[in-house]
Amino acid sequence: MRGRGSRNTREGGAVIFETRQVGQVLKCTAIDEATALEVSVFGPVGTAAFELQRLALRKLQWVLSRSGDQAGAEAPDPSLR
Repeated sequence: MRGRGSRNTREGGAVIFETRQVGQVLKCTAIDEATALEVSVFGPVGTAAFELQRLALRKLQWVLSRSGDQAGAEAPDPSLR
């Protein structure tokens, strides 16, 4: 099965989705255009592509919120290693 791509917008920018079959599972990748950050989710072959896209979008939003929280954090002290 060839991968299918689509676009969606989220607050702050567009998201590109790619869905492709890998063996007996579907892999859906969501890529944030603004940051080039990408996340993937997997589901059974019978899962509707829009369900995986919805899940991938929520995961991407979560990762983006986590990276925003850590942006203001101080870098770890290298002498503590």
